[in-house]
Amino acid sequence: MTTICIPWRTDHGWRETLFDWVLPAWQSTPFTVVVGQDDEGGPFNISRALNRARAQAPDTETVLVVASADHIPHVPATIEAVGAALTHGWAPVFTATAVISRNATRALLAGDHIDVDQSITAEVPFCTALLAVRTDVWDEIGGWDERFSGWGCEDTAFRCVLSTLYPNPPALTPRRTIGLWHEAAPRDRFDANAALLGQYVAREHDADAMRALIAGRGA
Repeated sequence: MTTICIPWRTDHGWRETLFDWVLPAWQSTPFTVVVGQDDEGGPFNISRALNRARAQAPDTETVLVVASADHIPHVPATIEAVGAALTHGWAPVFTATAVISRNATRALLAGDHIDVDQSITAEVPFCTALLAVRTDVWDEIGGWDERFSGWGCEDTAFRCVLSTLYPNPPALTPRRTIGLWHEAAPRDRFDANAALLGQYVAREHDADAMRALIAGRGA
């Protein structure tokens, strides 16, 4: 019923080490797990990777959950969000994002017990990208906009579409997702991505305008 969709491109380094821990952790859960690859060169296109993950999901799946290659899996949060997505169309999985320290990350990957609360080095009161989306809704909105390139803004655009066409998702248990430490990704494409995001923000809460924007992506 549920497929976990992870966007991925290797760095042949630390991010791959994190992924080699996160992927088996997800595979040990009751969910189907698919990895969407984007290895064409150039900036990592997260939207393309997620659309490819969706294409790999079994035809029988009814909910797709966007996960991250560097966040600790959280089964209870996922189950609750999936239930909400089945009735509403989509739901956020988390309400906040935290990151643990480099030392805590290394210890966790080594199999040691860590105190997550004592290991957090940064936290923000939102989590934009990690979502549960009913498959028919994902397909209706055309998936993720592949015109975004590099890191930044593609997740906000996707959520703008959802919140406009399927507003007011149910309030779920407040939870934070825990990110594993890594060097920050480059944001050299951020200005171009932000300009594209502006098209979505300008149409937020206007369902007809948002549908027109989606329909014109390939024009």
